[in-house]
Amino acid sequence: MLDTLKYSKQLQQAGVAREQADAQAEALRDAVAESVATKTQLEAATAALSADIKAVEQRLGGEIKAVEQRLGAEIKAVEQRLGAEIKHSRWMLGVLIALVTAVLVKLVML
Repeated sequence: MLDTLKYSKQLQQAGVAREQADAQAEALRDAVAESVATKTQLEAATAALSADIKAVEQRLGGEIKAVEQRLGAEIKAVEQRLGAEIKHSRWMLGVLIALVTAVLVKLVML
């Protein structure tokens, strides 16, 4: 904070009348006080900001969990579809092998 007594004395040493120096020191103190945050104001702002950050962290944590759950479900669904397609492909391959074998047997018997 501004030391108004020191400021006033410096003005007086520079030749400013005591009443004017005191008035200038008080005016400067008031102007500075309006534009500078107090320790209490800074602490309150810090506490509010910390609370806001915590709320955002909690919200994001919940959203991340929801996304993880959705992705897990989608991955499981893809795995199931892929498993079904592999089974279908194996079945089709088996049928194809059986047909080729039947054709070869017929050709050999001719």
